[in-house]
Amino acid sequence: MKKPILVALVLLLFGAPGVTAQQAEAASRVYVAYYQVSWGDLAEWLEIYQADWAPLLQDAVERGDLSGFGAQTHNTGGIYNFRLSLRGTRDTNFDRVWEELMGTWMTEKPGSFNRVLSLMEGHDDEIWNIDVMETDGAGDWQYMYDNVVEVPYEDWMGFTDVFNDAAGPVFAQARDDGILAGWVIETHNTGGRFNWKVILLFPGWNDIHELQTRLLTAVPLTHPMWDYWKTHKDELWERFPAAGN
Repeated sequence: MKKPILVALVLLLFGAPGVTAQQAEAASRVYVAYYQVSWGDLAEWLEIYQADWAPLLQDAVERGDLSGFGAQTHNTGGIYNFRLSLRGTRDTNFDRVWEELMGTWMTEKPGSFNRVLSLMEGHDDEIWNIDVMETDGAGDWQYMYDNVVEVPYEDWMGFTDVFNDAAGPVFAQARDDGILAGWVIETHNTGGRFNWKVILLFPGWNDIHELQTRLLTAVPLTHPMWDYWKTHKDELWERFPAAGN
């Protein structure tokens, strides 16, 4: 039986928006919005997302304004418990897309639009570049593990190659063995101290610990890769697959 995700976790390492192979080819930048919603209101929030919000996002994908989108919920900690990702290219104007989406929603369904505003207790957003996207055939993954890292800027440009050389073979073997659905590396956040991120997509709960064990065996903490890390934080999210991917 799946363990409940609403528990306090102490995880040593390591999450991405879900993607399809076609979207992976097009996406090179991602806008991530975090929302704080009262737990008593979260079910209503998700119903509104599925009924009124997600169809507008799907329309934007079909028009070519976005490459894809996805939603996750049930973070293991922190104040935010709903995560929305909008994927685009380096030419995507997320401000314009967002304004058009909100304008259409406010005009066509003002009741649900205003209700979402009343349910929202906090909000934050970030924009990242997608440097590596190994998600072809990711399938029906369930958990997304975000490991967000602060790397010294003098090392930042080359760290993805260092990480890929050390951890890439572990991830590839784990994908072949069915315990990892895919991974994404993102860099160059628009603000804040963290400037590098690896996102891991897992089919099941127990797969998280298995990959952690494999990684630390292949790349122990004495490996030079870890010398690049100044600080990091982890987030664990559960996929909300009703709309988006």
